[in-house]
Amino acid sequence: DGIDIDDSSVVGGDIINSGSITATDGDGIVVSETSTVRGDITNSGSITADDDGIEIDSESTVSGDIINSGSITATDDDGIVLTSNSTVGGDIINSGSITADDDGIEISVTSTVRGDIINSGSITADDGIEISYYSTVGGDITNSGSITADDDGIEISVISTVRGDITNSGSIIANDEQGIDIGSGVTVSGSVLNSGSIDAGNVGILVSYSSTVVGDITNETGGEIEADFAGI
Repeated sequence: DGIDIDDSSVVGGDIINSGSITATDGDGIVVSETSTVRGDITNSGSITADDDGIEIDSESTVSGDIINSGSITATDDDGIVLTSNSTVGGDIINSGSITADDDGIEISVTSTVRGDIINSGSITADDGIEISYYSTVGGDITNSGSITADDDGIEISVISTVRGDITNSGSIIANDEQGIDIGSGVTVSGSVLNSGSIDAGNVGILVSYSSTVVGDITNETGGEIEADFAGI
């Protein structure tokens, strides 16, 4: 691993990379095993890792934000992953580039982002943004950049919750599946809004398997949805 914080360790401030990290057999930055970063994790440089670019797992906490304005390349796994009952107290923000073999940004297994997930950069991955397995986003999921995915552009699944809106004003290309996929007992407390472009191999915006969108689903003026099966 490039930077490894584990075994109930604490960083009182931030973790900052403005140089280059190359992890040929591990993660770029990992916080694990009930460890805590009381500030932010920030990358404005480059991270190249065989596994995850930035990983928070095993009941660990980042009290502030995770911010990428540089480049993250995860050869075999996720760009940014929060898993196994871990927490980010602020936002996850990408204004740079994330290229991942699996998910660009993944929140899974009862993990929580208390703020927003914001992409204004580029994500190229199997799934662009995935929230799954009883996980929660306390704010909004917003894409004003580009997401190019082999499967789903944005996927919320397996009894997970988004307490705000899901908004696309950028570009989502989902080659094989859905542009925005809401399924398997999911709740979105806000609305789903598209004013950008969605190009999907299956459905543009899908709500399925006993899921709930409390607000509206709106393709706004100027919004474009192209899909092989159904737009919405």
